[in-house]
Amino acid sequence: MASFVTPDDMPGIRNMEVREDDVILTTYPKSGIPFSSQDRFEQSSQLLENPAWIRGVGKSYEHVATMPSPRLYKTHLPIKFLPKQIWEKKPKIVYLARNPKDCLVSNYNIFKSDIHPLEWNEAFDFFISDEINYGSIWDHQYGFWKHRNDDNFLYVDFADMKKGGSLSSAITEVTRLSSLKEMKAIYARLEDELGDKGKLLTHAAGILPLLYQGTVGGWKNIFTVAQNETFQKHQEMIIKDFDEEFRKKLNTG
Repeated sequence: MASFVTPDDMPGIRNMEVREDDVILTTYPKSGIPFSSQDRFEQSSQLLENPAWIRGVGKSYEHVATMPSPRLYKTHLPIKFLPKQIWEKKPKIVYLARNPKDCLVSNYNIFKSDIHPLEWNEAFDFFISDEINYGSIWDHQYGFWKHRNDDNFLYVDFADMKKGGSLSSAITEVTRLSSLKEMKAIYARLEDELGDKGKLLTHAAGILPLLYQGTVGGWKNIFTVAQNETFQKHQEMIIKDFDEEFRKKLNTG
């Protein structure tokens, strides 16, 4: 887990009350959770596993307990660490998956804000190691993928969201509001209205902006040929026992 997650947080999250009308947004870090309005962003800006610093005290999962229904909240936790009541209460769970290579590049930009910033080659090695925060992206995605056909689960691919295409008018509007342009506008308003606290919401450690290009396939601009081969071999090793549809989806990304 990330350094701000303590051993005491996990039972607190696992045992928290879930409501049937909850909407839980889930992703691996830096996969791109969209927000359609400033209110929604600020309401759910804290991960369940984060300290609730925007509210001053406590933990975010404790703050979520005080929110009126319907609640919208988010987490980067693997599915096995989500509140146990999701299987009983069956809230809506939306999982946003992203090409692991693009996710690595986006994480690299965040690694730059660390006290000891990682160079690209170091970030590459760290991402495919056993030490990466929240564990393997492949295990993380597959845990939710296996439930994609459950009535209360929606598994969304970042690349498909970017394409848009022949979607319903409602989804088209969500896609528009989730665009990098719209999200940057929301971030700018947060910084104007909340000052330094707003910048802590929109920048990693208050320094580097959380929003970058938001593109698909940007990894091609930074991966070397050798790194791509290493990454592919590592990916194949991890997903070799996953179902064929998931493996095919990853290998065409």
